[in-house]
Amino acid sequence: MSPKRLTAEEKGKRVANTEDETTCRRIRAPSFDNSALIQQNLRTLIGRVTSAKYQPISRLLEELPRKWTLKGRASGSDLGHERFQFRFDREDDIHSVLSNRPYHFNGWMVILQRWEPVISQTFPSQIPFWIDIKGLPLHFWHEKIIYKLGLELGTLDDYTVSETAIRMRISLNGLEPITKNTIVDFDTGEEARLTLEYEGIQYMCYICNRLTHFAKECPWNPVRATSPSRAPENRQTTESDSRQYSSLREPRYQPYPTHKRQERTLQEGDYHQRLDRHGRPFGERISQSRGSARPLRNKIAPAPYEPTRRGAHGKSNSPITRDYASEAGRYGAKNPSDYRVSTKPSGPQQMWREKEKPPPPSREDDQSVDPITPAPEDQYQPFEHSSLGRNLAISDFPQVARIPTTEE
Repeated sequence: MSPKRLTAEEKGKRVANTEDETTCRRIRAPSFDNSALIQQNLRTLIGRVTSAKYQPISRLLEELPRKWTLKGRASGSDLGHERFQFRFDREDDIHSVLSNRPYHFNGWMVILQRWEPVISQTFPSQIPFWIDIKGLPLHFWHEKIIYKLGLELGTLDDYTVSETAIRMRISLNGLEPITKNTIVDFDTGEEARLTLEYEGIQYMCYICNRLTHFAKECPWNPVRATSPSRAPENRQTTESDSRQYSSLREPRYQPYPTHKRQERTLQEGDYHQRLDRHGRPFGERISQSRGSARPLRNKIAPAPYEPTRRGAHGKSNSPITRDYASEAGRYGAKNPSDYRVSTKPSGPQQMWREKEKPPPPSREDDQSVDPITPAPEDQYQPFEHSSLGRNLAISDFPQVARIPTTEE
């Protein structure tokens, strides 16, 4: 008996749909004449963002028209599905905008194309680039070579050939990988490796050469695809597996076992058996235990608290017992509860007082002078201190000559 043949659904080989058929409903569109609508949308440009994650369309509709020099008016709107539109009043504005392509926003390329009455999920997709061809031998700088390259890469729009450079403008599919290197075979059996340098290109993936994502987000990255942390089967772990895995993991910090520390301290002869590089024993180990000696005590640092030692008859024999009531009067506290240990050394109290003025100079006049009405020259003169520096004479600072007025 031949074995049963399994279907594609049973094998799990059925192509997965991007949308759930149970939630997506199909509706038949009616037929009508839409020629008027086609004429109405002829002055419309359709655009698409290459990286919707980094290119919000709401901001793009505001900033992209600032790069244009328009004579008329242009209005933009969001069409959804990473697409947008701009409607123009003048035909020459459309030609001016299309001739200055390509455009970019937030470091990513923007696809901008004239509207066409087509129904396609990949429209718009064409983006033009000026390409510098590097590596082509000089005796093959011919228009036939350029036509051949343009036919293989995309649609040739324009080209320039000079004595110093060869360039071509090609419209490429911006949703597909772009070609940056190519090999040209000649009839003689020789080949030339060409490098294509795109002018005005922005961010792109260097792994798959697409304009839609970074290299770290590339789905064709072999390192990213084979990474165990990103594998779906590794992410779906049960609670029992995670508990079992956590028990097998070793903790980062493993303290030294207590029983081994005790055994180490009990082995007293280990240290005495150790020798230095000269063959001499180390001797006895100095104890590192905290001594029982009391710390220093002075007027600045108060004495630390120590428990009261009881004697044989139950009385306190501690010499550190403090009488807070007696010390309160010393430090000026009102009651023992207000006692605070002062951190400043006590010293003599100083009081400010006014400095005494020096006595006036003694008079050497006769007794005949009336003491009630002294002479003007004998009046009291204020005490003058000696100058710390030299006295400057008037000759050091001569008076400025007076300038006569017009009346004089």
